[in-house]
Amino acid sequence: MQEGISYIAGAELPCVIVDVVRGGPGLGNIAPEQSDYFAMVKGGGHGSYRNLVLRSRLGAEMADLTVLACRTRDKYRNPTVVLAEGFIGR
Repeated sequence: MQEGISYIAGAELPCVIVDVVRGGPGLGNIAPEQSDYFAMVKGGGHGSYRNLVLRSRLGAEMADLTVLACRTRDKYRNPTVVLAEGFIGR
């Protein structure tokens, strides 16, 4: 997925990515986890860009940050990531 995000950033296509982080290797574990934090903040792919990352702590805050992400993606023409823990995404 990182190559796709770097292509979107290079083409200046605004988009919002919602990343709900859960623990474990995909066995259905829902626990607080922050394993995707550095991948989203530092960016991947060619590495000459940074993502705009908004992190939510509460479900209501996640809704507000999604609206803010839509505004910032259009203003900066860059991928914007809304990052949340697994408990919020349930």
